[in-house]
Amino acid sequence: MFANLLCTNPDLIPGIASSLPVGMAWLDHNLILREINPSLLAMLGVSDQDVLGHHCSEVFTQQLTSTAGKHQSSLYLHCVEAIRQEEVLSFVDGFGAELAVETTIIPVNNGQCRESGVIVLMRNITEILNVGKRLKENEDKYQSVVDNIGIGVAVISPEMRILSLNRQMRQWFPLINISLKPVCYHSFNNPPRQGICSYCPTSKTLRDGLVHEAVTETPDGEVIRNYRIISSPIHGEAGEVIAAIEMVEDCTERKRNEQALTQYRNHLEEMVKERTRDLRGMNYELQTEILERQRAEDALSRSSEKIKLFAYSISHDLKSPAIAIEGLCRLLDKRYRHLLDNRGKACCEQIVRAAHQLAELTGKINDYISAGNASLLVEAVNLKSILRDLRTEFDCQLKERAISWIEPEYCPTLMADRLALLRILRNLVDNSLKYGGDRLSEISFGYNSDGDRHLLTVADNGIGLRCEDGERIFDPFHRPSGTRQTEGSGLGLAIVRELAEQHGGGVTATNLPLGGVIFQVTLSVLC
Repeated sequence: MFANLLCTNPDLIPGIASSLPVGMAWLDHNLILREINPSLLAMLGVSDQDVLGHHCSEVFTQQLTSTAGKHQSSLYLHCVEAIRQEEVLSFVDGFGAELAVETTIIPVNNGQCRESGVIVLMRNITEILNVGKRLKENEDKYQSVVDNIGIGVAVISPEMRILSLNRQMRQWFPLINISLKPVCYHSFNNPPRQGICSYCPTSKTLRDGLVHEAVTETPDGEVIRNYRIISSPIHGEAGEVIAAIEMVEDCTERKRNEQALTQYRNHLEEMVKERTRDLRGMNYELQTEILERQRAEDALSRSSEKIKLFAYSISHDLKSPAIAIEGLCRLLDKRYRHLLDNRGKACCEQIVRAAHQLAELTGKINDYISAGNASLLVEAVNLKSILRDLRTEFDCQLKERAISWIEPEYCPTLMADRLALLRILRNLVDNSLKYGGDRLSEISFGYNSDGDRHLLTVADNGIGLRCEDGERIFDPFHRPSGTRQTEGSGLGLAIVRELAEQHGGGVTATNLPLGGVIFQVTLSVLC
């Protein structure tokens, strides 16, 4: 169609020839040069006045070297053959000392033509051949590198032909014959494709010179394989794209795993939704149970407050009659003792002791209740002053039993509730005096601090704790084993624990290796 167009419209030849990027010449049936475009003139290094109207062999013989003479003979013979066979002929030959030219001869000869002859198209393919040569020279190095990496590598020409494959690609596509330079989209697919794949990153790279990436859907018989392809351009010396290199990863299994993972995730989401519904139901039941427990705790708290109030009321109401009974019995014993026999005197003494114990018990109950309910009055308390007051309070007992009183060298000022601290230390000293036994000869105090807590210790060298008592000694109304005859309410140490916990601390008791017991009281540092 192109030849017929030019034949029937010869006036178009100059315009078309001047716009073509390849060399073009029009030879009549005698092979006389009638038209020549600027590209071919530049290739020959002549002007149109020098060659127009001359025979092709004359033109090329005058302008070319001996190597070109061979080309001239080849060109002349191909023109004659093309006219004779009325077929388009192409061949590649040397053109001068440095050039390689691809020549296409198009015969023009049919009934519609006013003139017959040939159109000669000449394209300089020297750079393309040089690229191929350079690629061939570096093939061994390139092949050694790319054959030993774990991905597929392929080199694709601008015509989408396969120039090279590494070992991995050959394993994936063993039927491809590289020597034939097959078309990639035809050879990489089974069954073969007849056109470029719509997602092909290599065709985009060859077109715009940029890096492109895609995941393919390559037919392989009855299955589809997925390949991740990253295509990068290979540039010539002038910066043009002369090939593309594909880096290929078979991600079929990964895609399948991703699909399986998606299905599992969807299934898991359904399970989560179902479990969420179950949890909502359980949460509702739990909230209902929490509400019921809160109500029960509130009711218990109210009941506890009532019990405390009742205990406080009973102990308060019993204290006065107990004191009165003790006083009356003492008065009876004092005024009428001479009238009583021994049995009467013993009864009076028992009534006095019982009344005294009852008064003391009611006082301790009140102390225990107030220890848990009273708010702390935090102030600066001098520890040495507290210990001095306590020694004065217990001085008679200490002297009577010859018990040493040992205070620490360093007695700081603490931020605490003064009355609570006094009650803690008083009850611990009282405990040592009551339960230390006959071997008790020393009560010592200690102080330490770690910055966050105060540590107060009260130790004695008495009989110590029995194993069966343990931490139970801090329970309300608990009395150490074998001490039933010793006066006491069983609330002293319980009050100590309650007051220590109010200060953000606690209390422990440990037997000493050489006998005796040490009580350790921790109090938080209050501001």
